[in-house]
Parts: sequence; structure tokens; C-alpha cells
Amino acid sequence: MIYYKECKKCGGDMHIRQDTYGEFKECVQCGKVIDLSELPVTVSTATAEASKSNQAA
Repeated sequence: MIYYKECKKCGGDMHIRQDTYGEFKECVQCGKVIDLSELPVTVSTATAEASKSNQAA
């Protein structure tokens, strides 16, 4: 899948690739790489996980 004009460095198009280390987005124009496995956790996701662990206890 191609993500048009999503690169924060050059404004170029990015696409998802995968290698032995996992998935990442790579800019077609400048080559910038964003590792998808290291994306920050959002507040809503952290809150949902905390509420699940409290319900289990």
C-alpha cells in the first residue's frame, strides 16, 4: 500500500515493507525509514490495557 505525501522529512510517498526484523514504512523519494513496531502507544490504548488488567485482578 502506498501512503501519498506522508514522509515528514521530504513530503514524499511512503510504502510498507518487511524484512527479518519486522515491518517498516519507507519513503520512495528520500529513503527515510519508520519502524512500525516501535510506534508510540496512545493514551487510549494504555488506558484500555490498564482497565483490562484491573478487571482480571
